[in-house]
Amino acid sequence: LPIKFSVSDNYPNPFNPTTVVELSLPNERFVTAVVYDVTGREVKILASHWMNGGFHQLNWDGTDMHGHHVAAGIYLLSVRADNDQRIRKMTLLK
Repeated sequence: LPIKFSVSDNYPNPFNPTTVVELSLPNERFVTAVVYDVTGREVKILASHWMNGGFHQLNWDGTDMHGHHVAAGIYLLSVRADNDQRIRKMTLLK
C-alpha cells in the first residue's frame, strides 16, 4: 500500500479527448473528485464513493455531467479524501 495520499498530474496534459489522473490511498477513504471550469462552475463528478487503499485511476473524457463535450480551455480537478485535498490544472485542446 502507498505510504501517503497523493494525486498525480494528469496525462497527457494538454489532452484531447481523454486524460488520466492517478491517486494513491494509504487506506480506505471516501474520495470525491470533481472537475471545475476556471469560473468555479462544477463540470463533472469523476468520483464520489469509498475507495480501498491502493493505487487508482480517474479518467475524464472531456464531457460535462450531461455527456456534452466541453469547450477547449483550462479546467481544475479537485480530489478530496477525508481531510486531504489536492488540486490539479488540466488543459483541454480541440
